Amino acid sequence: MKKIVIAGAGAYFFAPAIFEDLFVRFRMEAEYWMVDADLDMAELSARGAQALARAFGVQARFYYTTQLQKAAFSADAVILCSDFLDEEAWKKDFESLDAVGLGKQVRLRGGLGGAMQTMRAVGFVCDLADQMREECPCAPLILCSSGYGGLPLSRACEAAQRFCVTFPNVSEIAPEPVLIQMS
Repeated sequence: MKKIVIAGAGAYFFAPAIFEDLFVRFRMEAEYWMVDADLDMAELSARGAQALARAFGVQARFYYTTQLQKAAFSADAVILCSDFLDEEAWKKDFESLDAVGLGKQVRLRGGLGGAMQTMRAVGFVCDLADQMREECPCAPLILCSSGYGGLPLSRACEAAQRFCVTFPNVSEIAPEPVLIQMS
């Protein structure tokens, strides 16, 4: 049975669409690991996904955790649903730059603040991609972002590709061709 990890499973704007694709559209039988920084959200996501899978007759097992490293071990695919908007870090960026007269530069996607946010987000993605290269080298890393929360997809994809050497044929994971689009 395939193992699919959904990191950031509590992201309410991504999880429903991903669950619809997995259980309604593709009806993918797999072992699903729901990972979120908030254990209650991870559990809620797992229970919701389990109910949807059951309703559509999809055979699947569900687990939930806060430990992405544990879940990603031997995964067949990792879906990262997170916008990396860390309000505390953003405030620190603002205060630090404002102290030297550059507070107006703290924006999510531009200026010095955007660069600081990018370094935090891309650092996380690179660490995950590096772990995946060691523990599940054939698993694709699928990045989902709304574009508003600080995950610069083009930079994150470039960084992840530098760490991930090989990608499997998508048909090994999904029963039909999948169009991957970034907008």
